[in-house]
Amino acid sequence: MYRRNLLSAAGVGLLGALAGCETASEPTPTRTPEPAASVLRIQIENADDTTHDVVFRLKTQSPDYDVSELFDATDIPPGTTRTLPPRELRKGTYELEIELPRGTWTYRWAGYECPEKLFEIHLSPDGHRVADRCPADN
Repeated sequence: MYRRNLLSAAGVGLLGALAGCETASEPTPTRTPEPAASVLRIQIENADDTTHDVVFRLKTQSPDYDVSELFDATDIPPGTTRTLPPRELRKGTYELEIELPRGTWTYRWAGYECPEKLFEIHLSPDGHRVADRCPADN
């Protein structure tokens, strides 16, 4: 008898706990951020002992249309730093391919994630390094 009362009490407690829980009849939709513009900044430091060229391929996907651009930084002498002019990018998402003498890197971002994107490229005899960041986040 005691066991049956205990089981009944446990069952009533469990039903009461479940009654307080609500389940969503429809999943909450994921909100897609509005497209936003971005500014692209590139700085190249040549700490190597030879002159280098760097080639860039930029693809911008926007609500209106997609744009692909090809540009470069040529004849960067040893011991110098070159800063390219900032590029105002259309609202959308971006893919930047950076071609260096020792390899190619590809970076992707969206304007709403990073309104300003900075790439710092370091060329040296030991290898090449590419660092990217959103200065507005700092």
